[in-house]
This record gives sequence, structure tokens and C-alpha cells, in this order.
Amino acid sequence: MPSKEAEAGLSPTGQTGMRDVRLDFFRGLALLCIFIDHTPGNILGFVTVRAYGLSDAAEMFVLIAGYTAVLAYSRAFERDGMLGGSGRIGRRLRDLYAAHLLLTVVCAILLALAAQWFENPLYYEHVNLTPYAYDPLGAIWRTLALYYQLGYLNILPLYIVLLAWFPLLWWLMQRHLGSALAASAILWLSANVLGANLPSWPELYGWYFNPFAWQLLFSIGAIAAVHTQRGGALPRMPWLVALAAAYAVFGFIVAAPWIHIDGLEGTRFIHSDSLGPNSKSRLSLWRLTHVLSMAYLVALAVPATARWLRAPAAQVLINCGRNSLDVFCVGTVLSFVGFVVMLEGGRTFEYQLAVNGLGFALMGSAAWWLSQRKGRLAVTAGQSAVAEPSVRSDDAGTR
Repeated sequence: MPSKEAEAGLSPTGQTGMRDVRLDFFRGLALLCIFIDHTPGNILGFVTVRAYGLSDAAEMFVLIAGYTAVLAYSRAFERDGMLGGSGRIGRRLRDLYAAHLLLTVVCAILLALAAQWFENPLYYEHVNLTPYAYDPLGAIWRTLALYYQLGYLNILPLYIVLLAWFPLLWWLMQRHLGSALAASAILWLSANVLGANLPSWPELYGWYFNPFAWQLLFSIGAIAAVHTQRGGALPRMPWLVALAAAYAVFGFIVAAPWIHIDGLEGTRFIHSDSLGPNSKSRLSLWRLTHVLSMAYLVALAVPATARWLRAPAAQVLINCGRNSLDVFCVGTVLSFVGFVVMLEGGRTFEYQLAVNGLGFALMGSAAWWLSQRKGRLAVTAGQSAVAEPSVRSDDAGTR
């Protein structure tokens, strides 16, 4: 008989020992929301997760990334020790760095061509491409050093730093989960109280996604995964469920998605400015608490065995989540293409339908092809049809 935790969907691998598809489903959902949110003027931005609370798809993705990093690398660290596990991390960092540089080149060329063709300097300003015009060599070496990051292309650099932090986090977690959480919280405080950050250029305030702050969310995901692997279960105390639900409702009221409906524009009950500092860059406590509350409620409400997770539409998002690095890159390029299309052609219903429909179709098709390819490679190599491809995609970093 499966355990109560597995029946409730609290096991990282589900009751059958296979990978928990909820991780891939919600990571795929995050990628879809990122594509929508990064296409300026996209009307579907009113229905993504950021419209209903105090956090958005970026927080969702980083939390899942921390959890799946344990699933992807724990075996390597346990089998090969710190040196072997860190070596595998290093190879993944190489891949992420190459993907970031390639994505930067493709998007920069795309927007530069659009600026020239349509004689519109807005394309340079959209992602701050202007340094390439007045100091190309300086912009290039700063891009290589991750010192200069184009707008909307700062998630992969964040994930590179978070994954580089994982070996030390793993070492701490093997000694005491509480100590690992305390060390991570101290780094978060250093960003929010002392202003610690990595330097950036030409802006002086540092990285948009402050890695000293965002590592806390990544670390919480990793600590939760290790806790579950050791047989721990998600707490189900009624007071905790009520508290998380109350905070989710509070976030919904602050976000006030109904103000976009004609006639309800002035019906906001709590303005976000009244909350005080709510920085996304430094992962404010408001945002951190919201994403953790939502993740807790979803983990309790959606079992790993939910029938709707086997539906074709859900499978599309699951495939996207399993191939998140590649799908993120495809979605980012498509969001820039959508920006150009809507800026030049207008934001009519037809253009919105074309941009979103084509974007969803291409992201889903790319994810399906990659999943099929990995399955064929696994069979050819004499491996199981699913296990190795899903493990390799666990650590795929994106926004």
C-alpha cells in the first residue's frame, strides 16, 4: 500500500516511484506566464499569476528549481562526493553560461535589426542595447563577465549563481537543515538590510535579481526536497493552512485584478504602496511569504495522482517543464518577436491572438520534440524510457 504522504502527493517521486509531474507542470506554467509577461502590452498579462497576488512566475520557478536541483544532483554528491558532485554542477554551469550568451546574441541581433528596419530607437531602449552602440567592445566583455545584462535576460545569470551556491548549500544541509536555512536567511538579510548585491553596468544598483536575496527561495526549495527525501512530510496543521489561505486572500486583495474591468477602476481596497518596500529585486518578505503560502496550499490541494495531470493540455506544460532551459530560450525569443509584431502592427485582438497562439504552439512543439528526442536517446543507450531524461532536465535553468 502507498504511504499517506504519497497518496496526498507529498512525495517527490509520487506513489509509483516515478517523477512527480507536478514539478514539471508548474514549472511549465511558470514558463508560459513568463512568455506572456515579457511580451509588453499582452492582454493575457491580466490573467497570469502576477495579476492575483504579491509574487509572480519568477518566484514560482526559482522555488521549484531549488527543489529539483536536489533531485538532479543529490545522487551525484552521495555517490561521488563533493568533488564529483561539484564537477557535475560545473558542467551544467558551462551549459547555462553558453545558453545565456547565445540567447543574448540572438535577441540583441533581432532587436537591432528591428530598430534599423523600422527606424525606431525604442527597440534599443527596450532592453538597454544602447551601450553596444557607443562602447561595443566594453559592452561585449561586460556581457561575457555577466556584468552587463540586457533587460528580460537576467534570469539565467541568476540561476548560474544559484547553482554555483548549491555545493555549499548541500554541504550545509548534510550537517543540519536548520543551519543551512539560517545561513541562507543571513545572506537574504545582507541584501535587504545592508544592500549587498553583485555589481552591474551601466546601472549602479547591482543585479536586477539580487542573488544574495533570491538564493533564500532556492535554498528553501532545496531544503524541502532533502526533508522529503529523509521521510519528512508536509505539515497539515489547520492553523497553518488557515494562515496560508488568509495570506493568499490578502495578496489577491492587494493585487486587485478586478480594477482592469470597466467601471471598477477605483475599487482597490489596499494599495500596494501602503505595504512599504516590496522589492522584487531583493525578494521582499511580502513576495517571499506569498509564494511560499501559495506553494504550500497547492501542494496540499493537488495530489501527484490528480487525473487532470494526465490530460493532453497538462502534458504540454509538463513537457515544457521537463525541457525548461530550451523552452525558456524559445519563449524569450518569441516574446521579443511578439513585441515587434504588436508594436508595428498594433495590439488588436487579431495580433494578440496570433502572437499568443503561435508562441504557445511553438513552445509546446519544441518541448514535445525535445521530449521525444530524449526518450529515443535513452532507449538507444539501454536506459529506462523516462528516468534519465527527467533527471537531466530537473536542473534546467530558466526564468
